[in-house]
Amino acid sequence: MMLLFGALFMALLLETKTCRSLLIHYGEHLGLDSKKIPDKSSVSQFAEAMVKAWTEYNNSRAVVMVVFQSEDCKLYDQHWLCSVLKEKYNITTIQKTLAEIDVQGKLLPDGTLLVSGQPVSLVYFRAGYAPADYPSESEWRARLRMEQSSAIKCPCISII
Repeated sequence: MMLLFGALFMALLLETKTCRSLLIHYGEHLGLDSKKIPDKSSVSQFAEAMVKAWTEYNNSRAVVMVVFQSEDCKLYDQHWLCSVLKEKYNITTIQKTLAEIDVQGKLLPDGTLLVSGQPVSLVYFRAGYAPADYPSESEWRARLRMEQSSAIKCPCISII
């Protein structure tokens, strides 16, 4: 089911571009204005917001970390977002499960979160919303480590 949503999301992006193209060519004939279709997709706008957060962290070596469930089927929209961050802004992203973060993560005394030896500026939670996401103490340790870090959390725990 989640794979279907990822595919639909991609189809909507393509459909928006197609609609704009058709309106540019035929809109005047139909009495429609192509300028009324928004230029930016939600992915671009979300990427821009993430770039602002990454910039505020003020460490050009830092990565954006996407926390996902191991059985997550929403990989297409995650890939799209990560591609925009890399190609347009040269920001590296890493994707980790909570269990992987527990094993590979380290909290430095200054609050820096290191995962696989890389400083993390922004943690983008695509998992960790439900009790089922925490089947063992490992996942809880990872969450605590992220929350105690100076990395920016998206969304923050106060709205979860």
